[in-house]
Amino acid sequence: MPRFLIKTGYACNNNCVFCHARPKRQNPELSFSEVKNKILMAKNLGADMIVLSGGEPTIRKDALDMAKFICSNGLSLGLITNGRMLWHRSFCDKLYNNGLRYAYISLHGPEECHNALTRTNGFSQTILGISNASKLEGLELVVNCVVTKQNMIRLNEVVDIV
Repeated sequence: MPRFLIKTGYACNNNCVFCHARPKRQNPELSFSEVKNKILMAKNLGADMIVLSGGEPTIRKDALDMAKFICSNGLSLGLITNGRMLWHRSFCDKLYNNGLRYAYISLHGPEECHNALTRTNGFSQTILGISNASKLEGLELVVNCVVTKQNMIRLNEVVDIV
C-alpha cells in the first residue's frame, strides 16, 4: 500500500527537547488548499494512504476537514502524532470514521520523563490517545519512542506502559 507523507506545518502542542523542527515553528502552515493539492497529486501518483505529519497535524483547526477530504477521495488516513488530541474520544472516532487506519504515536517514557522531554504536562493525554487509538478496529498503531540519555534507562517502563 503506497503511503504518501504530507507535512502540514510545524506548529505543535509539545516542545520536545530533541525536535528537529523547533527552529521552524514560526514558519507558516500549508493552507488547506495547498494540502488538498498535495493529496490530489499523491492520489494521482498511486497513493492508497495519506499520512499527515507536522509539527502536530491534529492541532490544526482544519484537521477533520483534511480527513474528510482524504476519505472522500477514496484514500486512507494516517497520522504521525504525539497523540494528545486523540484523548478526545469523539475527535478520535471522527478521524476513524473519515478513514484513519494508521497512527504513529510518540511516547518518550513514564510520566515525569515524558513530560520533561516534551516540556509539557501532556503524558496523560498521550496515554489516553494511545488507549483510544488501540480500541479502533483495524487501525495499525505504532508507538514510537525517541531514545535519549534522559530516557535510555527507562525504556523497559515504556514497554510496560504500552
